[in-house]
Amino acid sequence: MRARIWGCRGSLATPGQGTLHTGGNTSCVEVRTETGAVVVLDAGTGIRPLGGTLAGVRELDLLLTHLHLDHIEGLAFFAPLHDTQATVRIWGPAQEDGTLAERVATWLSPPFFPLPFQQFEARIEIHEAPAAEWQIGGARVRCARTRHPGPTLAYRLDDGGRSSRASTEPRRSRLRPARTPCCTMRSTRATSTPRASAGATRASTNSHASSARPPHGAR
Repeated sequence: MRARIWGCRGSLATPGQGTLHTGGNTSCVEVRTETGAVVVLDAGTGIRPLGGTLAGVRELDLLLTHLHLDHIEGLAFFAPLHDTQATVRIWGPAQEDGTLAERVATWLSPPFFPLPFQQFEARIEIHEAPAAEWQIGGARVRCARTRHPGPTLAYRLDDGGRSSRASTEPRRSRLRPARTPCCTMRSTRATSTPRASAGATRASTNSHASSARPPHGAR
């Protein structure tokens, strides 16, 4: 499993001479599993340059930690969403008011973006992340609520004997009870950790299956 950080800024993209070393884009991390599957964590401005490297990728999974602007502001400019041959599965936290699918579709529509959601050319599936473990490209994926304003998740991926934990805000979660800086990606040898409790997240209907392609939320 390999990870590459495409954006690690919080709140606002800050391009310029002062950010050449760590980059000026907001949150986005690319993960490649042992089988070559593409998993993307968050859709800040860093997702735009990432999309330019994914020509020929026909399916991928995007895990959203939460819906604050710096974590989704690059989504409409993600090249695979405009590829007629691509399937993009979007996962994220259940919302307290409305559904994740409604929130994402609203963001990818006027007045926030010139095109309506229905005109994005990719097959887009939107799923509320299940409380139970599921599989993406051979990797085991788990998530848990983390303390942050609004519904927010931390994710853990286990693949090929290694474990990567992603939490893009400095708050506590059930997957890793410690403070971490914004947009961290920790990779370690896999060890057993307590599984998130069934009440840690709310799953959408039909999202409990271990398959990475449940039917709910497909467009």
